[in-house]
Amino acid sequence: MKKNILCFFRAGLGDFYLSFPLFYTLRNTYKNDKITLVAPLLAADLLHGKEWFNRIVAPEQFVPERKYDVVYDLDMTRTGRTAIFNPRMDYFDVLESTHNVSFGDRSQFPEIFQLKTSKEERKRVEDLNAKHSNKSIPDSKNVVLHTTHTARIPKGKTPPSEWWSELISMFPQHRFFQVGTSNRMSDTVCADFDFTGRTTNVINQKSLLNLREVAYLIEKTDFHISVDSIVQHLSLSAGPKRGMVILGSSDSKLATHEHNYNVSSNRPCSPCIDSTNNPNCCLIQNPKLFPTIDRVTRILRENFLLSQPKKSGWLIEDEINKKNIPKVL
Repeated sequence: MKKNILCFFRAGLGDFYLSFPLFYTLRNTYKNDKITLVAPLLAADLLHGKEWFNRIVAPEQFVPERKYDVVYDLDMTRTGRTAIFNPRMDYFDVLESTHNVSFGDRSQFPEIFQLKTSKEERKRVEDLNAKHSNKSIPDSKNVVLHTTHTARIPKGKTPPSEWWSELISMFPQHRFFQVGTSNRMSDTVCADFDFTGRTTNVINQKSLLNLREVAYLIEKTDFHISVDSIVQHLSLSAGPKRGMVILGSSDSKLATHEHNYNVSSNRPCSPCIDSTNNPNCCLIQNPKLFPTIDRVTRILRENFLLSQPKKSGWLIEDEINKKNIPKVL
């Protein structure tokens, strides 16, 4: 007799995407059973082309019924994982421990995280990238940028708007494709910073690309700069494609990927025990704890904007980054 399995997802877009190995494992565990996913449709769109669920329902349309044999409540934002899990555990160790599953051979992860785009979506991204390339300027780059906003919950994930404006002004020869949202999406997710009128080399793509297109844009451009957000995770689908991630209140072990250059802030709490519900994050109170602009620009120039050496992918603090030890700047 077929079982009814329910996955009830309550967390951010990044957590949803990083749960792909769990979704894949559940499908292969309950091969002939019916699995229902309750998740925002914006997140569920990432599943295009993946047949892991029999039915997907938006939270506002879900009617609770006592008919499920097994329920997986993926409430990742409220587990207090930074406070209770061993600090040596990565995100996928935590998933396995919480839901009593085994991912087995993690060499399958690149395929599991690969997002599927249509021919039309790929052409739209390729045309956008080609339109804004400028071969007449030596060493000119196209860069994907995701800043979010200081008002976004959890707090303390991103430097203030002025910090980003100064960073962008250091590289007038490059184009920054700003992705994210231009509208308030919920009580916790507000519109990303607006650079209108401040600079001419920011190409606004907020709310104009779906998440699968953003992943393909990361693949087609030179590199990405982001905070701990869905964008840094989407780089897994793009190769993975390396970029720079500015870490604020996020746990540098759980939130990062080794292919990226992860730059931690000089915060005293390291990491925040409860970044989801803490309205008094030290980085909000003192933005100077974020990495300084001169250090960030130095890392960008020497690791992303110069020719890479043959034997090493990183020019600065190479041995430190290989071990994925956070760099305090």
